[in-house]
Amino acid sequence: MKLTINKLIANDIINYGMDNTTGLNYVVYLDEYLKDYDEETQKYILEHLEEIENDIEQNENVADLEITEDEDGKSYDMCFYWENLLTQIEKFIYDNANILNKDLDFEDIRSISESIVDDDPFNDELANKIINYDNGKDID
Repeated sequence: MKLTINKLIANDIINYGMDNTTGLNYVVYLDEYLKDYDEETQKYILEHLEEIENDIEQNENVADLEITEDEDGKSYDMCFYWENLLTQIEKFIYDNANILNKDLDFEDIRSISESIVDDDPFNDELANKIINYDNGKDID
């Protein structure tokens, strides 16, 4: 499957939502989104909106898409697969929870991750690794 301009725009909308969400979904308002682009790009997006919306809906990160249009304009309420929203530390926690047969939800994983990052011994060890890092050589 080849990458197209429409897919790039769809990915940009999705990534914007994934970067800004604090939960599992995010609403992108088309009028606000378009403000970041010049007139020519805005015109292109509006002329190819149906294809872009289809590419958003087909994206592997989007579990559900609700498109609404009202007096405030068009909006895209995207619900994401939560595994795709995890940071590297959160993925590590998720994988280890699965190995340990522990059923953790998104909020549990976030909470554990935050407690790890806020942990003084973890931060001390991290600082030690950074200070002793020598151009990619093993530091253990």
